[in-house]
Amino acid sequence: MHSKRTTFDFSLIPDDWAQFSIEQAKGVWDLCVPFLRQHGLILFGYPGYRSAPLPPRSNPRDAFHPSSYEDFVNRLPSPMYPRLTVFTPYYASTYAGIDAQGRNIFIKVVPQASNEWRIMQYLSKIKHAWNHTIPLLSLLRAGKWIFIIMPLWDFAWDIPPCDTAGARLRLAKQLVEGLCFMHMHGVAHNDIHDRNILINHDNSRPMSLVGFRDSFRCQLAFIDFEFSFRFPKGSRNSVAPAQCMTPPKFCPPERELYVPTDMFAGDVYSLGRVLQEELEFSKSYLSAKNDCPPPNIEVAVPAYIALLDRMTAVDPRDRPTALEALQILNSCEEQKQTA
Repeated sequence: MHSKRTTFDFSLIPDDWAQFSIEQAKGVWDLCVPFLRQHGLILFGYPGYRSAPLPPRSNPRDAFHPSSYEDFVNRLPSPMYPRLTVFTPYYASTYAGIDAQGRNIFIKVVPQASNEWRIMQYLSKIKHAWNHTIPLLSLLRAGKWIFIIMPLWDFAWDIPPCDTAGARLRLAKQLVEGLCFMHMHGVAHNDIHDRNILINHDNSRPMSLVGFRDSFRCQLAFIDFEFSFRFPKGSRNSVAPAQCMTPPKFCPPERELYVPTDMFAGDVYSLGRVLQEELEFSKSYLSAKNDCPPPNIEVAVPAYIALLDRMTAVDPRDRPTALEALQILNSCEEQKQTA
């Protein structure tokens, strides 16, 4: 963790910063500007932002491990806006900016006592093909606060929707792999929903929807580990007491009982609901477009629909584990190839 000397008095940051309105939080971010500049970071809209270098023109070969001469995200050829021109913070303690190479970053500030940065640091150190955790660029200690620095990926991971059954299976496989990875290392995400998944592309999209996900190395990542649990290494126990902070349509039904529940089974349910929502959104979105009729995955790969039904079973004991779900997805891919 980086910790350079600074003359800034971090005690000026209010303890209840995260509960501020976006307008109130602006004054706190003003105080943080010199500290962040010492680390080569410039906040969106602040002095030096517009005159800073544009990001590298090379798209990343692997967005989870970009080199210093690559951008953090993929962009369309000759992008009109390689740098953010509009940004509205999602929460008081989050903001966007650029690094020393002009690449877009996202900053989230959490208390040092929070487990969020510890879990992200733990997962980011593990090199594994199934690791779909948003890359952690750095952690900056500022008194009793931790600044989590991440690349700014895009929230519109489901736009445009998958235009083939194969593309949908590849999308689902990435997310289930990511869930397997977390569970293998004792981490329950505990807040999986459609806004906690990102895609390694900027927010621009081509005019045609056909083949978008095949035009670059499409990679998805999980974010927001604020409510995550990390169980002891080697523990077979994944039961913990937890309220459901997830939006209602993604929240496992057993969480409404406010009793200790299987956190891993809850993650499986939430991801199953995400994939069901993605499928429904795809049908409505693509049916309105003339150039790309929605693929009938129910006919092409019926086992995929059956898997989502199992993942979202009301009884947690009837759900597959993440690893079992991944094995079924692999079988679905084989089924699609031989169909």
